[in-house]
Amino acid sequence: MRAAALELAIISAKMPKVSLAIRDWRKFFLDLNSRLRRFDWVCVVLPSFLGLLALLSAFGKVQAGCALFGQLSLMTTVIWRSSTRTGGSVLPACLNVARGVVGNLVFAVGQQMVADLVRGAFIAIALSSGSLESTWFGAAIAMLGEALVFLLHAVCAYGAICLSEWMDHKFVSHAHWAGACGDSLLWGAIHRHYLHHYRAHHRHCLEPSTREKLKNSCLADQSDLLVESVKKEVEENCEQKYRYVLAKTSHGFTVKGFTPRAHKTLMMLLQTTGTCMIVSLGSGSWCAALLLALSPMCPLYMQINHDKFHSSRDARQEWADKAEHASALERAFWTSDEIDRVAVEHELHHHGKRGRFFGTLPYYRFFVYPIWQTW
Repeated sequence: MRAAALELAIISAKMPKVSLAIRDWRKFFLDLNSRLRRFDWVCVVLPSFLGLLALLSAFGKVQAGCALFGQLSLMTTVIWRSSTRTGGSVLPACLNVARGVVGNLVFAVGQQMVADLVRGAFIAIALSSGSLESTWFGAAIAMLGEALVFLLHAVCAYGAICLSEWMDHKFVSHAHWAGACGDSLLWGAIHRHYLHHYRAHHRHCLEPSTREKLKNSCLADQSDLLVESVKKEVEENCEQKYRYVLAKTSHGFTVKGFTPRAHKTLMMLLQTTGTCMIVSLGSGSWCAALLLALSPMCPLYMQINHDKFHSSRDARQEWADKAEHASALERAFWTSDEIDRVAVEHELHHHGKRGRFFGTLPYYRFFVYPIWQTW
């Protein structure tokens, strides 16, 4: 080994370009090794597993059935543990589990059944149009039916993500039992969500001086919103190896970087969106599955701009007037009456009715209330 190392050193000395290349590769591998050691592998286990379950369901109905069982089992466990940890009796926890499982299945299967009925009805009309001696009419009817089915899948995808975001906030971000699961291979991801949302974000929102700053949060840099003493308190109560979570989310006021955003997106598969995607792929409805796969971009966008929910209406209007980088649609969205309503409810979530108003997506209440009898 020593002779080989000496020979390599001699060759490297004689060949400067080779020596430089060797040093560059060595530096690259050392840097890669350092990054891999620092990466939080525990927090990606659950999101990756949920993604694999959704992928498995595309290979057949049997695989989809197995994936559905796994996804519902994980969701049921999270709902149960979060419901019983809040100090309530067993009966409300059982009702929550029943609402979650039955509501998800009815929503997912019902979507496919209604879509098949609509498609079948329009195909029947198109076939019967032969008596009119017009194939164009029949084709137009069939295309209209497919357009209505697409619209149905789009509405259901939005409804599913509204339910998923609400459930994620209630049962994951407020999962008090996950506070001690930092090193858990399965629940480490939920621990990270609970850490930046409940222990950091909620703590900052309860600080009177921070609350005053937040009224103009969309007009200031997010790093200026946090009171230094509260920020220091939150970080001291957090283990050193988890403080990167606070940095990547600005203590729960946004989401920064590719990995945290991918993590946030995949965690939606733990709830209704995951159930609907597995059922859609298992039944061969690729259009519905694609819309469901894209739908987590909605709560991700709301989380990135979460500080605006703590701003006053006047501050959001002033932001819209000055935001040259924002499109007209985005400016209209953040100054709409529905966002004002959601922002008021979000303030009540923090400072009034803490057991309610877990959603931030527009009109989420119309999808959440039928299943959960609250929003």
